[in-house]
Amino acid sequence: MSPTAQKLLQIEDLTLHFKTNRGTVQAVDGVDFELDTNRAVVILGESGCGKSTLGRVILRLLEPTNGEVLYKGKNIMGYDDD
Repeated sequence: MSPTAQKLLQIEDLTLHFKTNRGTVQAVDGVDFELDTNRAVVILGESGCGKSTLGRVILRLLEPTNGEVLYKGKNIMGYDDD
């Protein structure tokens, strides 16, 4: 891939914190990674560490506290549901 080629997916400083009665839960905290076309990424971690929550944020099922999800260079977090 050339240095100027666009990444398929870029996750930049993705953060999601939930406010609860017991305080703030840092479900996803400062995640960064890039994914090129025709590549795969594996997310590993212990139970309850935020893997599924990260996936839900990337799919726009949850709104992040901070960060960007770029698909082919466009921030998809600002898209409406349509």
